[in-house]
Amino acid sequence: TRFKDREANINVDGHLDEPEWASLPSYHNYRVIRPDTLAYPPYRTDFRLFYTEQGLYMSFDMEQPKETLIEFITARDSLSVNRDYVNITLDTSGDGRYGYWTNLALGGNQIDGTILPERLYSREWDGAWYGATQITDKGWSAEFFLPWSQIAMPKTSGTRRIGIYTSRRLAISNETWGWPMLPRSQPRFLS
Repeated sequence: TRFKDREANINVDGHLDEPEWASLPSYHNYRVIRPDTLAYPPYRTDFRLFYTEQGLYMSFDMEQPKETLIEFITARDSLSVNRDYVNITLDTSGDGRYGYWTNLALGGNQIDGTILPERLYSREWDGAWYGATQITDKGWSAEFFLPWSQIAMPKTSGTRRIGIYTSRRLAISNETWGWPMLPRSQPRFLS
């Protein structure tokens, strides 16, 4: 969904109380991918996104009992602790040549980098993107804004395609839940 910049009144604070979020469809068919069981997770995850001329807005609204939330505050790009977080990976080339990944941990820690072919991940990219999390009555939420100016995209004539993958880490059970679960021959693209 595209909004005009003046229509998108999002304060990236982790509270998903703006009317834009309520007006969007949610993607919630996550499956357990680590360990690789493809089981349905016990708690719901609703992912939403939209874009403007300035960038891409994304949110996660997640169910989880408060006593199971695991939050650790660390330096940026620290992957060494087991904590709850969400991930968004974007194929901004549209054909698997390169992309960007961003993780937002409960408590607001940012972890990000680039991805190249052959699954070459690097944490060297520290993009100027915005993210915040909040503990909610039913679990926690995360909100992202990624300005287009922070990512490379090839010049294109016509419709731009961006591949997207999201996941959620549930630290207490040492599981990762992924979406979308589609065969390789059917990639999920934003157009």
